[in-house]
Amino acid sequence: MGFLDELKSAAKSGSDEVKKTVRIGELNVEISDLKKKETEAFATIGKVAVALDGAHKFGENGEKLLEIQKQIDEKRAELEQLEPQGNKCPKCGASYTQDMKFCPKCGEKLSE
Repeated sequence: MGFLDELKSAAKSGSDEVKKTVRIGELNVEISDLKKKETEAFATIGKVAVALDGAHKFGENGEKLLEIQKQIDEKRAELEQLEPQGNKCPKCGASYTQDMKFCPKCGEKLSE
């Protein structure tokens, strides 16, 4: 085997390794994306199960969920007290200031 043949063989081997490394990276990204979708599917299943059976059926985790929901409601009530009244988007209910022409949350055109 001549020098050029050896050089071609080494280049092909290096190229194959690069392709393999790239494919490994692609597969890891694809797996990560699928794991996110899996987590979202589990979350949806959990919401449906709680809606059908109630949070109490899920023991300690159900109690944690109810406590978190209670805290969310309390924070929303506090937020409503702090937000200026009257400047609410007719489409989504987000607060806005008088100088805004479009809703900062949904983009709805605000009346003047």
